[in-house]
Amino acid sequence: MLIYDISSRSSADTASRRENVLWNIWTLVGANSNQLNSLSRQLALLRQVDAQRSSAVAQVNALILELESIQAGLGDLRDRVAEPEVLRNGIGSGPPIPLSVHIETIDRGVERLEDARSRIRAAENDRVRDALARGGVRNEPLLEGKGKRGEGN
Repeated sequence: MLIYDISSRSSADTASRRENVLWNIWTLVGANSNQLNSLSRQLALLRQVDAQRSSAVAQVNALILELESIQAGLGDLRDRVAEPEVLRNGIGSGPPIPLSVHIETIDRGVERLEDARSRIRAAENDRVRDALARGGVRNEPLLEGKGKRGEGN
C-alpha cells in the first residue's frame, strides 16, 4: 500500500504542476484572456457584495443602537408613568409629572423611529438605484414614491 500511496500522490502532484505550467503558458500567449476577464469580473462582483454586506451590517448596528436608546427612553417613561401611582399610594416623593410631558416623550420616540425608518428606506433605495443603474435602468418611479406601491406610504 505504501508504494501505491506514494505513486498516487506523486502523480496527482505532477498533474497539478503540469496544469499550472500550461495555465502560465496560455496566460503569456494570451489565449485565456476571456477566462481571466471573467474571473476579474467575478472578483469585482464579490468585492462589491462584500462592501454592501459591510454597509448593511453597519446600518443594522446603528439601528440596534438607536432602538436600544429608544428602549431606554421608553423604560424611563414607563417608570415616570408608574410614579404617580406610587405617589398616590404614599410611597416615594417628588412632584407629579404632567400628562403633556408623557405625551411629548412618546411623540419624540415615535419621531425617532420614523426618522430611522426613513433613513433606512433612503439607503435601501440608493442601493437599488445603483444596482439598477449598473443594469442599464435609469429611473424607477417606484423608488421615488410615484408608482402604485409608493402612493400609500
